[in-house]
Amino acid sequence: MDETGPLGLFLVNSGSKGDRLLFRYPYQVDDQKTSSSKRKQNNPYALIVNEDYLTSTRGITGSELGEKNVLNALRFPDKALSNLFAVKLELCDRKFELKVNDVRFVGHPTPLSQTFNREPSSILMFNIVFALRANASHAVVNCYHKFSQRIAIALQHEERRCGYVTSQAKMMVLTHDEVATLPEDSDQSPYALILTRCQLAQALKKVFEDLRSTGEVHLRIHNWIEVSFCLPNKVHRTHNKDIFIEPQAIQSCLAALKPYHGMLMLVDVQELLMTLPHDASPALVRLVQITSPLKSLQQLSADTDLTLTQVFQLVGHLVYWAKATIIYPLCESNVYILSPNAPTCVNSPLVEKFREKFMGMSLLSQMSEFSLPTSLSQVANPLDSPQEKFQQVQMIVWMLQHRLLMQLHMYVYLIPTSQPPLLLNIHQQDNRRPSTDEALSGVQGFNQSDYGSSFHSEESLGGSPIHSALSGSSSKSGSEEDLSSRDPSNAELLAELSPSEREAIMKVPAASNTDDLKLFVRLRPYFTGKHHLEEIMYYENVRRSQLVAVLDKFRDVLITMKHEDATVASFYRHSR
Repeated sequence: MDETGPLGLFLVNSGSKGDRLLFRYPYQVDDQKTSSSKRKQNNPYALIVNEDYLTSTRGITGSELGEKNVLNALRFPDKALSNLFAVKLELCDRKFELKVNDVRFVGHPTPLSQTFNREPSSILMFNIVFALRANASHAVVNCYHKFSQRIAIALQHEERRCGYVTSQAKMMVLTHDEVATLPEDSDQSPYALILTRCQLAQALKKVFEDLRSTGEVHLRIHNWIEVSFCLPNKVHRTHNKDIFIEPQAIQSCLAALKPYHGMLMLVDVQELLMTLPHDASPALVRLVQITSPLKSLQQLSADTDLTLTQVFQLVGHLVYWAKATIIYPLCESNVYILSPNAPTCVNSPLVEKFREKFMGMSLLSQMSEFSLPTSLSQVANPLDSPQEKFQQVQMIVWMLQHRLLMQLHMYVYLIPTSQPPLLLNIHQQDNRRPSTDEALSGVQGFNQSDYGSSFHSEESLGGSPIHSALSGSSSKSGSEEDLSSRDPSNAELLAELSPSEREAIMKVPAASNTDDLKLFVRLRPYFTGKHHLEEIMYYENVRRSQLVAVLDKFRDVLITMKHEDATVASFYRHSR
C-alpha cells in the first residue's frame, strides 16, 4: 500500500463569521459496503447496532479495521473538520499535525494579510490540510508540510495583490448556502458545484490527483504564480518500483558529490526541455543539452562555461526531481555487478520494456553478464561492429537508468605483514556493506587488464587537499638508524610512518627505488579503505597505469577490496 499518496485535501478558513470548511477533495469517501447498507436501511425505526459491537462480532482483520478507521476519519462532518483545522492566530505560520485513528492531518495555518487599499477582508486565516496515512514516514510528512506552506505563501501573495483568496472564499460560501436551501431529499454536493465555479478548487483538485499519480505538481495559481513540488519518495520509483528512496538519502548523496562524478539523465532530454517553464534558467538548459554519461562534472563545468558550484546545484536539482542520477563516467575499467534490488523474474515489466527499446535483445541475458563483478572491457567483444558496440553501451546506460546495475570500486588498505589484520573488524569500522565479491584478496590477485584505457582521458585535473590533511606525525624509533645507513633520503620519506609500517615497507623490493617509494608515500594517506582508485587519481593527478603499477609493486603490504561508492550506494539501500 502506497503511504506517500494523500488520502484527502481540505481548505478551511477562519474569520469574523466563524470557522468554515470551504472545500474538500475527494468529497465522496463512502465505500461500497457502507453505501449499500445505507440504501438497504429504509425503515426509520430500524435498530441501530453499536459499531464496536459489530467490529467485535464480525472478527475482521487488523488491516480491514485500519482501512475502516481511515474511512471513518475521512467521513468526519464538515463542522468537526473546521473546528480541528481552524487554529488560533497564535498557532499560525507553524507546522500543523494532528493524528486521528489511522489518519494524520498535515498543514500550515497562515494568517491573511489585510490590505489598506481595499475593503478589509472578513477572513483572518486559512489552512490547506493534507490527510495522510498514520504510518507515513517522517520525511513524507515534512514534504507535505513544506508543500502546504508553499501554496499558502503563493495565496498570501495573491491576496495582497488582488484579493484572490477573499473572492474565491466568498464564491465557495455562496455555493454552500445555495445548496443548503435545496430540499432535504436532494443529493447535490456543494463541492461538486464549487469545482465547476471556483478556480482555486480546481487547482487543489489537480494538486491531489498529481500527487496520487506521479508525485510531481506544477501549479500556476491564478494564472500568475507558479508553484512546483516533487515528492522524492514517489518520483524515484518511476523507473524501478522496487526502490524506495528517502529524501535524506538524496541529501547525503549530494553532500558527498565530487567533481570526478558524472550525471546520467533518467528521462529523455528533449521531453525534459519541453516541460521546462519559459523562464527556466539558461544554465540548466545548457547543462541538460550538453550532458553525457562519459563526462565528469568537472568536464561539464568547462564545457558549459559554468562554475563547479553552479553545476553542483543544478545537478542536485535534477537528481532530487528524479530527472538524473549520479554515476562515475563510463569507461572500460568500470566494474559493475547486478543490483541487489534488480528484478530477475521472467515476467518483470522491465523485460518487455527492454525488448521494446532494443529489438531482439533479452534483458535477462544482459543481466546475467553481471552476475559477478565484470568490467566493461570484459563485456565488450572486439569482433563487434561499431554499431553493435554502440548498442552495448546504450544497453548498459539503460540498465543504469533503471538501477539494475551497481558499480564497484577498488579500495586499498595498508596492512603491514607483521601485523595480520582483522579484516572483519576493519570492514565494520568503515561501515560499508561488502559486495558479492566479498573475499578480500591481495593486489597481486587483481587483473591489470580490468584497469586498462578508458573512453575518456585518464588525466586528472585536481589538486591534493587530502594529502596534507591526512598526513600525521609519529615519533622516530631506533630503526631509523638502519634506514639512514641504507639511504638517508628514504628515512626522511618514511619519517611520518609508524615503526611497524616503516619496517614492512622497507622489506618490499620496490622500496629500493626512490621514485616508487616517493609515489607510494605520497599515496599512503589514501590507503585506509575510504578512497577508491578513481578518487585517488583525481586528487593526486596520477594516471591509472601509474597507480596500478605502484599497487602491484607494494602488494606485499596492501590488501584490496571492491564495493560500491558510498555516495551512490544510497540509491540502492533504501528499497522495500
